[in-house]
Amino acid sequence: MRITRIDFEGAPGNYATAQCKLGAHRKVTHLEVEILKPDYTRRYLVEADDEDDLYRVAKETFRHLEGFDGTGSDVHELYRELSRLI
Repeated sequence: MRITRIDFEGAPGNYATAQCKLGAHRKVTHLEVEILKPDYTRRYLVEADDEDDLYRVAKETFRHLEGFDGTGSDVHELYRELSRLI
């Protein structure tokens, strides 16, 4: 069994979806993170083995979901959830 998609809900009206993209032999090659807000939509494609980029996207996603820059532990919690897809 594998988790392939996670939906996040932040402040009212702010959502994000993260899903894995599979390559050869059902190996996760990328994560796609889409931020959905009433006046803003953004999609990120992150290589599965790029931890720095994944953390950057977690930080950006948290900011858009909650409307403020999170603390290190806030961002790390979101990063950990995104890592579950790899």
